[in-house]
Amino acid sequence: ALAGALETAGIEAAPWSPSRPWIAVLDNAGPNWASAIEQLRMQHGSAPVFWFDVAEWLFRHNYPAEARRAVESALDLETRDNQTLSIVAARLQRYGGLDRAIALIEQLCDREDERPQPPRTLAVLLMQRAEVHRVAGHRDAALADLRRAIVLLADSVLTIRRENARGFEQTALMDANLAVQRYRALGGRDHALPTRLVQMLDTDIRIVMEWNTPRTDLDLWVEQPNGEDVGFSYRLARNGGQLTADVTTGYGPEEFLLHAAGPGTYIIRAKTYATDRTNPNGPSSLAVRIIRNFGRANQSEELLDIEMDPDLNDRQQVGTIVIR
Repeated sequence: ALAGALETAGIEAAPWSPSRPWIAVLDNAGPNWASAIEQLRMQHGSAPVFWFDVAEWLFRHNYPAEARRAVESALDLETRDNQTLSIVAARLQRYGGLDRAIALIEQLCDREDERPQPPRTLAVLLMQRAEVHRVAGHRDAALADLRRAIVLLADSVLTIRRENARGFEQTALMDANLAVQRYRALGGRDHALPTRLVQMLDTDIRIVMEWNTPRTDLDLWVEQPNGEDVGFSYRLARNGGQLTADVTTGYGPEEFLLHAAGPGTYIIRAKTYATDRTNPNGPSSLAVRIIRNFGRANQSEELLDIEMDPDLNDRQQVGTIVIR
């Protein structure tokens, strides 16, 4: 009853403030930003991180189409790799290029079939597109995307792969059961998830953190309103909030769940425990999904994209959830 009576006052992301020099040039260019980008490209255009920053600058200045074109420029570079592809797909998801993001993650699934994260990422994107189809009244298209998402999630959990992230199965099954719930609501029947694994677990707060780099150990921390910090060394709070796993080998996901959230401020932080400093794509980027009322009719979601500061020894704030 308490959970149902609470309302979200707001979800706030940490400010985007990279210190790289081309951001200041763009800020000072005013209406001549296109010429500034062309001049900067001559000096910095061979680095993927340049195009990631340009794209984000354009998106934050209300140029989404230009942002999509800029971020895809990173795929034309000689230094591009699978991590570049992953970052571009995540950005396109936020910038309104969902179909293109799905196509890129399909490529990643083919290239990196030894680990389970890409199929799960693809499934989550398909679930997002299914919601777009459902709202538009395209039931068959929504069912097709959900059916495929369930297949991918079931495979990611049940197939033994060379690499396997600690705790991955629980996170993937949370997504799979949401897909099954939505599939059934649209009239779908048979699906790929075994009956023994079908169990919808609704929560007030669900936070899922992923990152784009291997050989990196990033840690999710969520401070409760009473001051308790839930993370890898303190995984269960007195209010029931819990971190499902500590992933130390790269990519994630790490997940925080709280079934019944009391009022107050929940502060989301991330810490770089170990990183790969030779990555041409720049610092690790976090994709953080903050989901309120997961598995319920009033579910809502925010997607945050945060760049980690590899030189910061303390926890870096990602965002906050205020519940009243």
